[in-house]
Amino acid sequence: MYIICLCVGLFAISSAYVNVALNKPAYQQNQWKPGDKTYDASNAVDGRKSDLTWNGGQCAVSFGERVATWWVNLTSVHSIHHITIYFLTGSFSGHIFDHLGFSVYISNTTDILQGTLCFKDSNFTPDTMPSIFNTTCPVHGQYVIYYNERESGVIYPHGYQKYVDADICEVEVYGCPIVDNLYGADCCPDVNCQKCNMETDICVECEPGFEGHQCEQACQNGFYGEGCSEMCNDTCTGCNNINGSCDSGCLQGWKGGFCHIGFSGVPVSK
Repeated sequence: MYIICLCVGLFAISSAYVNVALNKPAYQQNQWKPGDKTYDASNAVDGRKSDLTWNGGQCAVSFGERVATWWVNLTSVHSIHHITIYFLTGSFSGHIFDHLGFSVYISNTTDILQGTLCFKDSNFTPDTMPSIFNTTCPVHGQYVIYYNERESGVIYPHGYQKYVDADICEVEVYGCPIVDNLYGADCCPDVNCQKCNMETDICVECEPGFEGHQCEQACQNGFYGEGCSEMCNDTCTGCNNINGSCDSGCLQGWKGGFCHIGFSGVPVSK
């Protein structure tokens, strides 16, 4: 029972992260057939994963050189939790050997020397190189960079090709946008929290209709809306804490969704 609960808890936490790389600007070095969208860098952040073959139009494909670089620009600094990479498959899956020794960086620029190394492959072999790769990397940054190289004069392990390609079909970067040191609603731990402090997880702005340190309380009776600052019509017998509609009905002599119409049929501003 404990294991089941733990797994559910972990799922709840991980499911809060969103793929912040989806449809963001991307670049790759040495694209195969430059200008042909079939092999464009943007294919690796388009969310499509139904055809991960060489010419399926869903992969970023480059041709073999000594250096292979691909990156996605998240357009602003994000708090990143983990990264998933889908490599090329199908009849050209032999190209996966070109990925041996690859690295993943997170940086605020496109320069890996100014970034943080999240992962450096030193253990994969032609038999163990995965088609789908996952790595946890709790780092703040704007660019996620895939990088590989084959330096002249260096003796590489068995299975390493002489040249390297990018050949990646989807890169998913799971994390949270950061605005003024705050996370957005998708990444806050409390369900009714709209913005929370990225360091303490304390909610600083609740969803309309809620209040409290963890936004766990509906607005007190008679109030509704953002910050619970709006007052319900006093002709309501009880109003909705989010939009102020008189869900519980009206006092005698009043009608309408907000109990703002007298029986004379004339709307009254209250």
